[in-house]
This record gives sequence, C-alpha cells and structure tokens, in this order.
Amino acid sequence: MRIAVLVDERDRRIGKLQVPEACHVVRHAGATFVRTQRAVKLHHAHRSFAVVFEQTEVYVREKLEPV
Repeated sequence: MRIAVLVDERDRRIGKLQVPEACHVVRHAGATFVRTQRAVKLHHAHRSFAVVFEQTEVYVREKLEPV
C-alpha cells in the first residue's frame, strides 16, 4: 500500500488515503483523480513521501473517428 495525496484543480491538498501500488485512478466525492509522477513529503521531520493524484475531468466519446 502507498499513501496518496489528492490535489484539486487549484493545486490545493484535499486529503490523503492509502491506495495499492498499482492504482492510477481514484474517485472521491464525484471527482476523478489521476496519478502523477510527482511526490510530496508528508512531514518535514519524516522521510516518507506520498504520490500525488491530481483532479481531472473525464472525457467520454461514444464513437472513434476512422484512422
């Protein structure tokens, strides 16, 4: 398990939770968050880092255009 920090569209920390290592998408309170390559230090006195999940908007398309 890994600690994840959820960040909204204004780059504010919403909260944190534990997710499996393979997790790349989190849904919370009707919002979708995707994993980024960033990490943040949880506390200046500790060595532990958390992965950052940024809020995103899901785009669904029913049909694809021909290639």
